[in-house]
Amino acid sequence: MTDGRVKDMVKRFTSIGAMYQETVSTFQNRPFFKWRDAANKFRQMTYQESYDLASAISGGLATVGIQQGDRVTIFSETRPEWIYTDLGILSIGAITVTIYPTLTSPQAKYIIDDSDTRVLFVDSRENLEKAIAALPTLPTLETIVIFDPMTADEMSALNAPAGKVRALLEFIEMGRAYVRGHAGFPADRIARLTEDELSSIIYTSGTTGVPKGVMLTHRNFLSNAITCSEIIKMIAPSVKPYEQNSLTFMPLSHVFCRCCEEFVAIYNGACLCFAMGRSPAIIESGFKVFRPRLMAGIPYIYEKVHKRIFEKVRGYPAKMQKVFADALDFGKAYNKALAAGQKPPLKMRLKHALFSGLVYKTVHKQLGGRLIGFVSGSAHLPEQIAEDFWALDIRIIDGYGLTETSPVTHFMRTLENSDFRPGATKKIHPIAKLGSVGPPIEFPGNPYPNVQAKIAGDEEILIRGPNVMRGYWKLPDETRATIEPDGWLHTGDLGRVDEDGYLFITGRKKQIIKLSTGKMVAPATVEDKLITSEFILQVVVVGSERKFITALVVPNQKAIKAFADQQGIPQASYQDLLKSGSVLQRIKREIADKSAGLAPFETIKKFAVFGQEFNEQDGYLTPTLKCKYSKILADFKDVVERLYQTDEDFIVVERKLVDFHPLTIPG
Repeated sequence: MTDGRVKDMVKRFTSIGAMYQETVSTFQNRPFFKWRDAANKFRQMTYQESYDLASAISGGLATVGIQQGDRVTIFSETRPEWIYTDLGILSIGAITVTIYPTLTSPQAKYIIDDSDTRVLFVDSRENLEKAIAALPTLPTLETIVIFDPMTADEMSALNAPAGKVRALLEFIEMGRAYVRGHAGFPADRIARLTEDELSSIIYTSGTTGVPKGVMLTHRNFLSNAITCSEIIKMIAPSVKPYEQNSLTFMPLSHVFCRCCEEFVAIYNGACLCFAMGRSPAIIESGFKVFRPRLMAGIPYIYEKVHKRIFEKVRGYPAKMQKVFADALDFGKAYNKALAAGQKPPLKMRLKHALFSGLVYKTVHKQLGGRLIGFVSGSAHLPEQIAEDFWALDIRIIDGYGLTETSPVTHFMRTLENSDFRPGATKKIHPIAKLGSVGPPIEFPGNPYPNVQAKIAGDEEILIRGPNVMRGYWKLPDETRATIEPDGWLHTGDLGRVDEDGYLFITGRKKQIIKLSTGKMVAPATVEDKLITSEFILQVVVVGSERKFITALVVPNQKAIKAFADQQGIPQASYQDLLKSGSVLQRIKREIADKSAGLAPFETIKKFAVFGQEFNEQDGYLTPTLKCKYSKILADFKDVVERLYQTDEDFIVVERKLVDFHPLTIPG
């Protein structure tokens, strides 16, 4: 039975190119992209303009001999060229391979070589240099196209092989000539495609072992983007789908941004507003300039937005700080009443309206004033962050998924759309399910099979649905080990499902810490608590086969400096501060405070302090800022041993001490 709120039948497309074609014919003059260029000049591109460029990319690829099924790779930061190049590749049935823009030359080489890439698009001189360095060992790579303009002299200085490296504008002109000479192109190529054709190979981040190429079909992406979009529409049905512009900053090489921003925007005819960077300052500026309806991001970014809001409050006069604190506490109480299924009494509703005018709307204005909600994925969102945002009347929707599931399998429903599910009989406020990632993505009238989830005997989460990958590129044994014959995919994550079908992630099979006492600790549970502290930038919990857990802690140098100045602690450098007994005791107290509510065996007994953060350049983070535990624990094995041998509560890692410095991860 179709839900009455689904006014029109939801359409199913044969390919991403077919969906794109239809959107262009409907919204050709609406903006698809908005951004500020290197000169800080505001620019935009319509759907029709993007289609003309995508068609030229298709023509350029056809000119150099790319056929359906060939692999074409994009090695670039998020920018308009990324998307119309992707759409140009997909429109002729070629397969888009993605590379995170910050990967090293050897890492990029592995992906290009493993995927048998024939054409590579790069964004900058830096990534072109990486590609050229790897060229002698890449036999299948025939053409490199660079997005940024470069002179012939600059190309020559890089020893770019003649005829092998082309400027984007040259490639586009070549493609336009092909389009003019071939009537009906690329529409004729799009018409040949079916939803079961392979569309993309996305290599996993590689927190453990060698990256694997995840093979995703057009159906995988389409089913995911359309289902997620239909559910989100029900949060604010008065907002037209094409008005749901989003602030876009995540790497498009990551499946989350690719599906939930690029393909969702195309489905809705909406606009992507490029922040052109991922630092908190750039994102904050993007709120003011673009006034987005939606933003998708990883928890790390929302932690920074959260901290920025509270930093501003600490600069207010004492009376205003008190009003904010009262509004925050009241917002939590108000949401708990809603979560309990109660209708707040009139007095409470009036007070909520008062705080809305005094506080909540002020915070909303800092976020552009039109926000429908934040969407969080890629890692678990700390409960305190979620509760605070909801208390300030900011919707934040946590979700769950994998590259192997295109990516979304679950996301949190709001009060407005919680009953927009087959068989739903009640509305559920998200605070009632704090810590959950929501139910499976499903809605009445879905033209695709709804996603299913179940918990195996060992508590592993299994997923089945139209979004599950075809398999791993060139790895049939790995594929068979991951996907059962009846379609159930093993996620490697542990979880539980409650009576309403809401999923709670309890850990990862390979990252659960088993103490020598037999107790089991999920590191993420502890880390999520600690990372909400303004004094802690990063934390890694360790303790496998030990009696208790310890932590490797990277303090937030800005907060540490402010504390030291406030306390009058003498200092000549950041190193001095990290050796200060007062500072170390403050960090210890913060760890204890944030651990409130954890079981005794889940509390940190000792910690090591690092001055330099774990960063991607040194191989300690994935491109989505997840810690590579195996790499960190291998490189700092001696530090862990010292922690368990010392009688002190903390140690300072001398070789990782530095003076004040720009953070190498967004600060």
